[in-house]
Amino acid sequence: MSSTTVFVNFNEYLGGGETLLLRMVGSFSHKKIKVISSKSSYIHDKLKNNDHLSSALLLYSNNYNFNYLSKKNKAEFLRWLDTVLPENELFKIVTFCMRDLHLLVSFMGKYKRKNINIIHLLLHPLDHLYLGQTITDKLILKAFGKNQFKERKNLIVNSAVLDRLEMSGALIPMNFNVLKRLEIDTKISIKPDKIIPLPFFREGDCMHQKVVGNNSDKQTKIVWLGRIVDFKIAAIKCMIDFVSTNENYSFDIIGYGSESLINDYISYKSVNDRVAIIGRVPHDELKKALANYDIGYGMGTSMAELTLCDLPSIVALASPDFKAFEQAISAGLVYEQKPGNVGDDLYRTNIIESTFPLIIDTIRKIEEDPQDCLNKSLDYLSNNFSLEKNISRYADVIESAPHTSFSGIKPLRVSLLRKVLFKALSVIK
Repeated sequence: MSSTTVFVNFNEYLGGGETLLLRMVGSFSHKKIKVISSKSSYIHDKLKNNDHLSSALLLYSNNYNFNYLSKKNKAEFLRWLDTVLPENELFKIVTFCMRDLHLLVSFMGKYKRKNINIIHLLLHPLDHLYLGQTITDKLILKAFGKNQFKERKNLIVNSAVLDRLEMSGALIPMNFNVLKRLEIDTKISIKPDKIIPLPFFREGDCMHQKVVGNNSDKQTKIVWLGRIVDFKIAAIKCMIDFVSTNENYSFDIIGYGSESLINDYISYKSVNDRVAIIGRVPHDELKKALANYDIGYGMGTSMAELTLCDLPSIVALASPDFKAFEQAISAGLVYEQKPGNVGDDLYRTNIIESTFPLIIDTIRKIEEDPQDCLNKSLDYLSNNFSLEKNISRYADVIESAPHTSFSGIKPLRVSLLRKVLFKALSVIK
């Protein structure tokens, strides 16, 4: 029986997982595919006008946060899946986050489906801890910056689901940090050769190596690319701290999110003349906008985007507890990263901040030989983030993934109080 590859991602925003889905969909367009997503999401917006791919879109217009729904709404959601995933067809389903994985596991359990083979992509170092925090844990994180996970029953469920997939060979970590954190928390051990870094660019993209000269202007222009969200704010503040004590540098922020928080920090540091939030820049205008800068700064796929736009770039560090760093540190230069790493080193446990390079040291390396930094970074991207190579590896895993049974695994539990709080916060946003 021929199979249909189904990509499931209900997130409404644009992040690394959503970017990856769109790249995978484009690369799989010659095969039978479907995309299950939410109405009015970024994925919907990007695919709806594509004559070929729009017909593959299956959109859910109601609340997609399955584990927070009432019993009635859960049943309605699962019935919808039953209509779009008929029993007489074999589906290879790829999920990008634990929320959507649990939705599919619940669906398979309710409808006793054996025509579904699941492949799960581990795209975040804490993905396996989904719904693993109690309300108290969240309050402690908010008040004291301590990240703990005490919802033991849900953690056991997460581990059981992922363990079944690992035994099927259908669990794919995106980098070393994800792999190690999963092993620390769950004892699920995946061999490093199973890592598939984010497929980001086509081979030809790394062949245009621009000649980068030393900046003769008095001011070196640094640019951030990426959303302004909780785990990225510490890194943005780090660069503002650096600029505040180094007058020959400016810093622009291309992105959106908690702009007011960053604007307040800019004013606090009295650098309004050299630090500014640019806001959103359409992707097709990005290369032109970035041509005005000397050094890139970002994490995730942004570090690759910056490099491919001919900027020697610094990899920013994500802050898992959302706390500011004690010093202006980074993960180093793009070419200094382990395979697939994108600035998420601090999500591993027992990592000491003082062991990471200071931003000033990474900038000095770039200034010594910007062309060498760019060339080495492009080589690193070519060896690790190739779209052709890594999509081919994904395709091999998807094609060979067997049916995984999740029988005997209990569903996740979400208290009524938590559901009420979640709904209230969603309304506020």
